[in-house]
Amino acid sequence: MNKQIIGLVVAVVIAVIGVLYWAFSEEIHLPDPNKKVEDKPMAMSYAGNTISEEKDGKKIWDLTAETIEIDPTTKNAVLKNIQGIFYQENGQTVTLTAPQATFDNKTKDITISDQVNAKTSDGATFQAKTVFWQGEKQLFLGEGNVIVTREDTVLTGDKLESDAGFIKVKVTGNAHIIKGGAK
Repeated sequence: MNKQIIGLVVAVVIAVIGVLYWAFSEEIHLPDPNKKVEDKPMAMSYAGNTISEEKDGKKIWDLTAETIEIDPTTKNAVLKNIQGIFYQENGQTVTLTAPQATFDNKTKDITISDQVNAKTSDGATFQAKTVFWQGEKQLFLGEGNVIVTREDTVLTGDKLESDAGFIKVKVTGNAHIIKGGAK
């Protein structure tokens, strides 16, 4: 009977050693209680979609993008490879393309960047490194290597300010006007 008790104790000790070996041989990763978990929600992402703005039942603009990421908290958007159309009350449009744009949902302002190319429905064109659309004032502001071409006139400069239809255009900062310079 003594041998049975000793055998049982040895079996229990071997079993305990086996369980301890199994438990501690695996690397256990416990979460760090001091590390803060970010509560920031994931951005919503859409492919090949359009965002628009309307005022009093009239369309102000459409921005179609290859991808759109929207912050669910602020509703601000980052758009990649965009094509935009800005509509005027007189029926004219301004169509533009650019690699990127950001839309501020609170102010309704749009920053269009990384080389913007645009054309009005009456044939004028403009280029700028960055263009800002001020939603409240219905203004385009351009910065960086601004070039505006209307008929046979070319305006160049560092900055541009224009109404929504490119009827009134102001170019400043190293501004030059070349009559007959359009090709």
